[in-house]
Formats: sequence, structure tokens, C-alpha cells
Amino acid sequence: MEPEVSFLETIRLEDGRFPFLSYHQNRFDRTRRHFCMDEGSLSLADHLEIPPEYKTGLYKVRVLYRCEIKDVSCQPYSIRPVKTLKLVQADHVNYEYKFENRASIETLFAERGAFDDILMVKDGLLTDTSYANIILSDGQYWYTPARPLMQGTCRARLLENGRIIPTDIYVEHLKDFQEIRLINSMMNFEEGPRILVSDVSELT
Repeated sequence: MEPEVSFLETIRLEDGRFPFLSYHQNRFDRTRRHFCMDEGSLSLADHLEIPPEYKTGLYKVRVLYRCEIKDVSCQPYSIRPVKTLKLVQADHVNYEYKFENRASIETLFAERGAFDDILMVKDGLLTDTSYANIILSDGQYWYTPARPLMQGTCRARLLENGRIIPTDIYVEHLKDFQEIRLINSMMNFEEGPRILVSDVSELT
């Protein structure tokens, strides 16, 4: 692996607990198996000490690593309001692993104009926003893109629990849904911003 390539895990710390740490460990292991085949196993839990001042409230713990953990930081977290999305073409974006370098996504985000965030389209399919997976409601069921840019941990839990259905969602099928909800490691199903499909721009 080239020395400049680093990865991130963003982990929810809630009232002194890491409620979904096993999902982060799975992704952490998958990344290290791919890039660090001879490095052996490494436990995230062994590197996550919780200072007393972080025992109450919601915090985002950021783990920066390559084959070994380089840095762990923690900060209070609040959900950013998102009410509008701009569809952007993202055929060049590869985010299969949670790279620290997000330059390609940040460039697209900078082009959002008056919209709150972007919704990236790859090969004609809906994928993710700049920082979250999406789920979509048709009024009866919840669906998620079968081929997101990033296999998120909240998405993995919801799939495992049977609460969402993976399917290919082409841009032209967006009109078949009523609402989009954003999910990630810091935003559970009930917490993520809700966007009406009518508040999503057309692809330009």
C-alpha cells in the first residue's frame, strides 16, 4: 500500500457506549485484509478509551489508520439540517473503502450551489450524498441503492434487520418515491434528515 493512503472509521459514542462497534470492526477488518494482508488482527476496542467528560451525550469518534491506528479524536456531534439535494454526476468517484482523502467528493460538494447537499449518480444509478447513505420510501417500503459508493454501517444494520430493501434505483425512477432519508454511523433510521423527492434537483 502506498504510504499516503489512509482510512477512517467514524464511530458513534453515545452516553459512554459504542453501541454499534462490531459493524465498524467488520469494515476495519475488511479494509486491513485488503491493504495489509500480513499485519494480523487489530481490535478497535483496545484503542478506544473514553475520557470522563465524554461519558454523557453524543460524540463522533474519528479513527485514522493505515495498517496501524494513527490517531483517535473525539468531538460533540449534532445532525446538520439537509432539506434539498442536487443530483451530480459521479462516474469517476471510487469510495469502496473509507479513504481519508475525499477530494473527489468534496469537489462535487462545492458545486452544490443553493442546495444543502449533493446526491451522487454513478452509471445512471443513485448512490450516496456527500456524507451519508440514502434510503427511499414509496409510502409502503423503504429501499436503498444496491450499489452505494460506501457500504455504511447503519445501512448494514438495517439490511441485516430486514428494515430496508436493496435495489438498483435509476435517476428516472426517483419519481416513484416520496421521501429520501439520510443515514450514516451518526444518524440512525429515525434521526436522519428527511428530504421530499420534490426537493431534489434534476440531473444536469
